[in-house]
Amino acid sequence: MPSRGALWLAVATLVGVTTSAAAAPLTINWRSFGFPRMIAQLVIEPDQAAEVSVGDTRVTIPAGAFGSHPVRFTLLMGNNTSFQPYVPKGQRVIANFAFEVVDLITGTQILKFQKPVVYALTRADVSPSSQYWNTTPTSPPHVVKNPIPATITDHTLSHGNIGAPVGWVVTSPE
Repeated sequence: MPSRGALWLAVATLVGVTTSAAAAPLTINWRSFGFPRMIAQLVIEPDQAAEVSVGDTRVTIPAGAFGSHPVRFTLLMGNNTSFQPYVPKGQRVIANFAFEVVDLITGTQILKFQKPVVYALTRADVSPSSQYWNTTPTSPPHVVKNPIPATITDHTLSHGNIGAPVGWVVTSPE
């Protein structure tokens, strides 16, 4: 029997395809699932590209990523130690984050993007052995390796995200 986290990942993957107009929208309160700190928040118009840079983190948002309405984009983070028990031994959590995107016209949370939103982390401890993980909005979280490997150049890890039904954790070997 699949774990609750694996089932959630499967359901989250299908959200954009199977949700009917009459169904209640899925809403994830990432603050309750390990990402309590709002790091950045901005309003993005549909034809507007945006970039958020905070410390060693950069998020690049292409124009049209979220559809035809303005959105409120929020970058959330938590404590790395909160996720450490859920990654494999020998890996150390060096970053974590989640996106919350809300359509300002409909008030619904957008979980599937029309264009990838690119996360980049530049740190001395990013190496070719660093890994990019998905984490579920469950308590406790279920952390699984993202099926698409991150791109790592020098000490920068980057990854395009086509939705936000999961949060993310970055690890490097201990």
